[in-house]
Amino acid sequence: MTTTSFWEQDLFYKPYDLIIIGAGITGCSAALEISAKHPDWNILMVERNFYPSGASSRNAGFACFGSISELLDDLEHTDEAVVKELVRKRYEGLLLLRDTVPAEEMDFEMCGGHELFTDKEHFNTCADAVTRFNDWMKDIAGVSDAYSTSKVNGYPVIFNKYEGYLHSGKLMQWLHTQVRNAGIEIRWGAKVKSVKTGNVTLDNDIHLNAHRILLATNGFTGGIMDEVPIVPARGYVFVTNELEEMPWKGTWHYDKGYIYFRNIGNRLLLGGARNVDKSKEETTEDKINPMIKAHLVQFVMNTLKLKGNWAIEHEWTGIMGFGPGKTPMIKEIETDVWVGAGLSGMGVALGMQFGKDIANKI
Repeated sequence: MTTTSFWEQDLFYKPYDLIIIGAGITGCSAALEISAKHPDWNILMVERNFYPSGASSRNAGFACFGSISELLDDLEHTDEAVVKELVRKRYEGLLLLRDTVPAEEMDFEMCGGHELFTDKEHFNTCADAVTRFNDWMKDIAGVSDAYSTSKVNGYPVIFNKYEGYLHSGKLMQWLHTQVRNAGIEIRWGAKVKSVKTGNVTLDNDIHLNAHRILLATNGFTGGIMDEVPIVPARGYVFVTNELEEMPWKGTWHYDKGYIYFRNIGNRLLLGGARNVDKSKEETTEDKINPMIKAHLVQFVMNTLKLKGNWAIEHEWTGIMGFGPGKTPMIKEIETDVWVGAGLSGMGVALGMQFGKDIANKI
């Protein structure tokens, strides 16, 4: 039986004004925005792991807003106005991120984004759409030269000059420092079992009381409230050893954005390919799918053709959350219980503004 002392009961069990579940980009942005508006609120942030266990610090560190083949694929399933609005939100979200977090604090570099093609017909289809999407960017950002075609390492490429990369861990470290400096309490290793109006129950049956609750848990949301239509999507990532030569600089996408890679100095970071075994990747289990790993290894060998002896030195998975039509959702599920989730693999681009949007609802 778990008991509490008088001191614990007096200090930790008084109702919070707000409990935020999830210490990723969205949760931190919402916390900072709400704290600025309500400096007298007692706010608690809880995270299931020792560090953020979703995608915020387990992604590939891309600052991107959409490769052309991925956008064309989205247009086959979603109205153009919706897709264009998503691109606008991603682009403006990246501007907000860069305005908020000093570039040197997250190792941000505007290196440009590339889309690699191995099929000539597919390249030609996407190249024909360059003018269309440059017109989009002119409407969105006043720039008409975002996308252009070129050739790199013998492959046809579409280049996006307004994308970049960053250090996801340093970004989260900076955000957590701001959260603590704002007087917001963070509890690590506090996995949530259930939520209802006014109450958060942790796995160890500790009950926390709050006037308001926000689930900023993205792909993990369904495990807490199964009525929320967010589908988890596991992403596999690996990083190689230091290579003598790194021919792939900047950020890269392939196969409608399902495969992505970049350099970290002279290391190769490569991830994705969940479409190879998509149904099995709709999970929150932290486990590497050998079929996907083998597919990516073959991609390195047969397409990227790295020279010399290369080996995988780091590998991990991160859990994304996909909403209907890749559109993030903000919804009051129960009285004073809010959900903000479904960033669909674009949390770096969307998270900061999404957190502010949630704060304006609560």
